[in-house]
Amino acid sequence: MIVAHRLLKNDVDANEYILITEPCCNAVGHEDAGAKLQWAKSSQAYETIGNVGYEFATLTDYRAQFPEPPAPPRFVVEKGDDNLEIVIDAPIKAVYQTLVNVDRRPEWLDGVDTIDREMTSERINMRHNCVFHGLKLINTAVFCDFSEQRAHYSEKVEIPEIGLMLQAHYQMEPVGEGSTRLNFNVNWKGANLPADKKQGMMAGQATNFELFKKVCETNPA
Repeated sequence: MIVAHRLLKNDVDANEYILITEPCCNAVGHEDAGAKLQWAKSSQAYETIGNVGYEFATLTDYRAQFPEPPAPPRFVVEKGDDNLEIVIDAPIKAVYQTLVNVDRRPEWLDGVDTIDREMTSERINMRHNCVFHGLKLINTAVFCDFSEQRAHYSEKVEIPEIGLMLQAHYQMEPVGEGSTRLNFNVNWKGANLPADKKQGMMAGQATNFELFKKVCETNPA
């Protein structure tokens, strides 16, 4: 382990390469499975362990054989007509990280009883379920983009019990010194909901935003 750690600092003039010490190479060889890599011998002297001989092959020419991966499809935010806005006295990074941390949502989503999610870090297409006032919500992250100037996060929300699917969009941008403006938009995706139901859900989210503001300002992620 000490030798491997020391070899991270070497004189190989490349950013991507394969390096095998001489004892390892003598034991297993460096069969490249037809990759036709160009191997060279070298060595490196270290104060504590002495001279270490190795063979290496750069990957520049090998990588050139493969085309660049296609660009991911561009996500287009389809906004609805209902919006909320709040200014939070916390930096944009803290607000964004608190928002995407689904494990902390019970701290600011009033009525959420449980969170059930995949055991992985937050990523696109990650799904998590929550029980909100007795209703099961299936939330899927569909878009995220962060910079210090502006951040976006979007989720698809499904409520099977009432046959509702919507998209929730969050946009964040810094304002003033260390504060963040958070805008929330809902696209009801043509849901046949009475106006008073929509107003009630938006009023509930406005209450949640006050809780979210408190979390961000006192104990951000």
